[in-house]
Amino acid sequence: MASVFGVLCSGLQTRATRIILGGVGTMVILAGLVVAIVTLAACLRQGRKGLAGLAAAGLGINGVLLLGFVILIPALGRVAHKRNAGYTLAQMQAMPRVIPGSREILNEAIGFRMEIPRGFLDNPAPAPPHVLYSFLYADPNGSRLCVNVERLGGHIAKGPLTPEFYAGLRHNIPPDAKIEQAVVSWKTHQLDAIRMQYSMGGRLICTWCVQVPLAREAIQIGVGGLADASEEYRRLLDQLLTGLAGISNWDPPSVWMASGVSLRPGPRASHAAEPAPSVKPSPDLPAGPPAAPPAESALAAGRSEIRTFVGDVPKIPGRNSRLNYEFELSKEPVLIHVPANYDGSTPFGLIVFLPGDGPFTTAPRGWAKILEQRHLLFVSPQKALNSRDWDRRCALAVVCALKMRELYQIDPQRTYIAGYSGGARMASRIAYYHPDLFSGTIQSCGSDFHRPVPAVKVPPSERNPRSPYGLLDATAGEVKAARKKVHFVIITGPRDFRYGNLLDIYAGGFAKDDFQAKLIDDPWMTHETCGPTTLSEALDFIEQGKAQ
Repeated sequence: MASVFGVLCSGLQTRATRIILGGVGTMVILAGLVVAIVTLAACLRQGRKGLAGLAAAGLGINGVLLLGFVILIPALGRVAHKRNAGYTLAQMQAMPRVIPGSREILNEAIGFRMEIPRGFLDNPAPAPPHVLYSFLYADPNGSRLCVNVERLGGHIAKGPLTPEFYAGLRHNIPPDAKIEQAVVSWKTHQLDAIRMQYSMGGRLICTWCVQVPLAREAIQIGVGGLADASEEYRRLLDQLLTGLAGISNWDPPSVWMASGVSLRPGPRASHAAEPAPSVKPSPDLPAGPPAAPPAESALAAGRSEIRTFVGDVPKIPGRNSRLNYEFELSKEPVLIHVPANYDGSTPFGLIVFLPGDGPFTTAPRGWAKILEQRHLLFVSPQKALNSRDWDRRCALAVVCALKMRELYQIDPQRTYIAGYSGGARMASRIAYYHPDLFSGTIQSCGSDFHRPVPAVKVPPSERNPRSPYGLLDATAGEVKAARKKVHFVIITGPRDFRYGNLLDIYAGGFAKDDFQAKLIDDPWMTHETCGPTTLSEALDFIEQGKAQ
């Protein structure tokens, strides 16, 4: 019985507490039950009905105590875990959904929330004890994709994976396996991901896995399936990390202390030495654009900050009569991100990013590393939202690009316009109206085109011939210049509710009219900003000047 109560009390914080409460509670209640039963039997034999009634009452009271013990102790344990599991349960439940339509898993014991894209089901196969969750997805071709989330039993030290780690890995995989390393992003941290390819049952298998340094205990996320879809698995891994919320032992102490987390000492995976954390966390999204200091000088390398430009609106080359360029710049906060390797000696490219319904207070997740690798600065106007008139949004992007040239060494041939949802639609318009300023677009889940396109992929229920989606006004000269000077990249996926619209705009518009355009159809993408792998693919197309 003591062991049974130990299991029932498993929600409490320490093993010693569970054993003590389980043992003491068991002995006390069992003793009470024995006394009550013996007393009741003696009274019944001697015909003492009054004492028999008291004994029966004692038996009932002990039974109630037993039931309360079974229910109350685990409940107390759950409350304790909710207060000490990374983010509090209330914080994690209040976080906005990153992947629309996704399935949410919430692990209170380790302290993380994770979103699993639509279409994944629980894996019915038995799993080892260290596997927390296992999901399967069967695609239309009959192949299966598996996602596993495993606990690692300790903390991960900050630093790259060591040769000892790879030596240990070799003991657990087939001898013919090929191993490659890549870098992925979670929050503001760069993590080492491993790609493995090997034969199993005569078929070539590919898996991607990454170890995530959660504060309470590290976990490993693995994605695997047939090797012919390796890049799709990488994108899925990026998306899973985007939808993962939790405090990390790599975060500065101010982050986990503010969340009420106590980093208790525990075992560590000793694949590297652990220097003091130095990466700043991404702030929570505010209700509106915060007050911003003026950008009187260039922001230091390796920093992101919300500022306002000083001075007047610069002279606009190639002004377009459709756009309103008049702004009071002190009231237009912008996010500026400067990669750590920018020193001003070499011109960097620039991405101007237009958001959708809400502002981005940091560069999109996973983009910072790509911006550094590709030598790109980043600016995003905080008020260029879907609620604002489209002509003002487009004009503000143009002004941001020109003001950035006043502060930084910008390569005019590598200035790109990007956006998400309604911001992506604005990006396509800006490419028509300012093709001499922006040489490429990166459009996540949105696009416009200069003429109506046949409705082929869009569902019949969503077709509106009187007001078609994604129609912009452009002259013949603007169309010709956009076709000749701009590389368009449209990014979507089957889980994006604009999927049909964007397939039609690309096939019946950009491709049919011979624009320099590329469609990236990401099978795991919902209505969201693209991840770092897709961003790299988009930049490859823009900067190489040809479809791959």
